[in-house]
Amino acid sequence: MAAVNGFHVYSFEHDDDLRGWVPVEEFRVPNWSKEGEEEPLTAEYIASLRSALTSCGWEGDGRLGGMMVPPFFSDQGYSGWFPIFHVKQSNNGTSWIASENPLGTDSLNAADRRR
Repeated sequence: MAAVNGFHVYSFEHDDDLRGWVPVEEFRVPNWSKEGEEEPLTAEYIASLRSALTSCGWEGDGRLGGMMVPPFFSDQGYSGWFPIFHVKQSNNGTSWIASENPLGTDSLNAADRRR
């Protein structure tokens, strides 16, 4: 795992099933201060996410998507659902996964080991 721009970035070989991933431009996150309300990601947030992925080896191709996941995906026992992001690189199929929370999934390969 590499920590960049506030994101923990992982690589994975390969995620070919993209069901459930919502394009980041359409992805909405809960507004925890207003129950039941959601808001889109800001352009600055998406730019920071793209920068983190690029710095770990993503070449900028493929469709970047987001998904809300339950707290058991966090290795720190995060208490609520949180967003993760994924892109499958078109030219070689490498999947890149990013989250503000460190993920507790042993099947992910750390991006910093790939450099």
